Amino acid sequence: MAYTVTLEETLKDENGTLYKVLQLKILDDLGKFSHQSESMIIRVTDGTHEAVAFSNWLSGNQKELYGIFTTDAFSGFSTNSTIQFGTNDLLMTEITGFNPGVVVPLPPLSGSPTYITVDNYWLANH
Repeated sequence: MAYTVTLEETLKDENGTLYKVLQLKILDDLGKFSHQSESMIIRVTDGTHEAVAFSNWLSGNQKELYGIFTTDAFSGFSTNSTIQFGTNDLLMTEITGFNPGVVVPLPPLSGSPTYITVDNYWLANH
């Protein structure tokens, strides 16, 4: 299997409120994810730390798997981390050598929209 991984800051709209989060995109370079009808899980670990996406989904063409993490989910992580994903609690695939410190920043926004930054503290209290 061959995958392309991107971690980027993005804004997500939930009922008219914008939230700043980290979005992990895993692109299947050779085919499609075959788990469209099952609950997916995405986890990043470096042996010491672990972060699990609090939301995830497959794209309509089933070539992209997305996971949403808090903006500080990877604080203290090694630059040589592992992405694990699969269905329910069965983690079927690993991508090694992932550096969660490389994040595509949020592009400049026109109109200066108001948004809430979703960090670990915010998530624990909402």
